[in-house]
Amino acid sequence: VELDSKALSPLMLCSEAGQDASGKVDALSTEMNAKLLQVSMGSAEGYTDADKSIAQAAKSGSWVLLRNVHLCPEWLAALEKRLSSFSSCNENFRIFLTCELHPKLPLALLRASEVIVFEASTGIKANIQRFYNSVPAARIDKQPAERVRMYGLLA
Repeated sequence: VELDSKALSPLMLCSEAGQDASGKVDALSTEMNAKLLQVSMGSAEGYTDADKSIAQAAKSGSWVLLRNVHLCPEWLAALEKRLSSFSSCNENFRIFLTCELHPKLPLALLRASEVIVFEASTGIKANIQRFYNSVPAARIDKQPAERVRMYGLLA
């Protein structure tokens, strides 16, 4: 991430409806020992939280994850202008945007971003593997032993 992206170039993770790529960002931040600020978009409260998180992370070099940005395409246009107006920021700053594929996503932001598309594999076996991979091993290993069976029923 640090080698393949720039601080002010958003990383947009697009997926099909019902898929969520934010877990991959969460796991990556843990693996790379980076502080991750997360904001769920879609409400006026989310907009102000996102603005505060971006300003804080740009100074400190943290990562910001904005979830479900397809819910606020008008705010995304302002975000693109805001990022281009930053004169300087910490070189470790990264901004991740998760969204569903949506026709109202601003083209200027798409062009300025590194876009990664996630497609879910099909089939029962792939769904069960994806489910088990999404559950942390530490959680599966916890007692009681019946916990593993419960996860099997949920899959």
